[in-house]
Amino acid sequence: MRNALLFALALLTGPLSGCGSIDNAPLRVGTVRGRLTQSDPTLAVVAVVGAPEISTAVGPDGHWELAGVPAGESELFVLASSDSATRIPVHVDGARAVELGDVAPRPGGFLQLEVATPGQMALSNASVSVEGTPLRKLKLEKTGRARVGPLPEGCYEIAVTAAGFPVSAQQSCVTPGEQKPLKVELADDPSYAQRGCQYSGCVAGAVCAADGRCVECTGDTQCAAGFKCKNDRCEGSGKLCAACSGDWQCGKNTLCRPLPEGGSACLVPCTGAGTCSSAGFACVEGSCVPDGSRRPATCAGYQVLGGACTEDAECQARGLEGGVCASGSCGLSCTDNAQCPDGSSCGKGSTPVCSALP
Repeated sequence: MRNALLFALALLTGPLSGCGSIDNAPLRVGTVRGRLTQSDPTLAVVAVVGAPEISTAVGPDGHWELAGVPAGESELFVLASSDSATRIPVHVDGARAVELGDVAPRPGGFLQLEVATPGQMALSNASVSVEGTPLRKLKLEKTGRARVGPLPEGCYEIAVTAAGFPVSAQQSCVTPGEQKPLKVELADDPSYAQRGCQYSGCVAGAVCAADGRCVECTGDTQCAAGFKCKNDRCEGSGKLCAACSGDWQCGKNTLCRPLPEGGSACLVPCTGAGTCSSAGFACVEGSCVPDGSRRPATCAGYQVLGGACTEDAECQARGLEGGVCASGSCGLSCTDNAQCPDGSSCGKGSTPVCSALP
């Protein structure tokens, strides 16, 4: 009888004697509950920092329950709305629930991301991820720009992925409500550069050469009228005020200089007030630019004079303030030569206009 009782006890206690047979999984994770005082249920999400796959949505009333949180010290990433977020440190005991109660989100910070590529190569299938958070694989514009956030106060690793380039990562920190610029330059990795622009393409205004480089041109047909393709760039003798990207595109006595309104144009250098010989031009930061004393007031308008048109609005939209379309060309109404830009004159007829510039 005694031996039979001992055998029965052995059968009952035997399965517990081996640690490997006990299912400890429930003891290694717990549950966290709370309620967001303000949230957008179409966007709100709660996740574990460093393990964003452990996440949950937020109900219309702001309540949420996050299961599977690792036991011990953790931190929660809370995205409450399009402009608010917060991070919450928590301690989780295995197989138990943690009640956080009401959680008030704070204004989130944003990263104004700008991604640059080497050698004018284009961006395609590009995305950005904030590592360890639910903000993953956010699409980048073709310009390489994106507004990343809202991010709770803290520091993050930002990873950019784009076809034809190795992944580029950079750290940045934000404070509540901050709008912080962040520039990421993609690496010119040799293993990717061998494929070059034949794989990634080129930015607008550039073409892909046979050796995989993005260049301004590979033939004369890719250059504007009057320019020829030399050494992978369009060279010529641009007129005064013509848009340019280098001195090789400008005519005699002019250099490619920045304009006050932005961009660059072929301009005559000057040394100070009164050193510009062309009427209607003034010396600004070492270059003679239209000063508005004679129309047009900008280089953009100056270049439109004489251009082909079908109606007045077309000339004005291209930058010629007060421009008119006369005999198929953009011009300016006038009564005498003093109203015309230097190098042109007031024509005759029922509707006289300033003649095209040489």
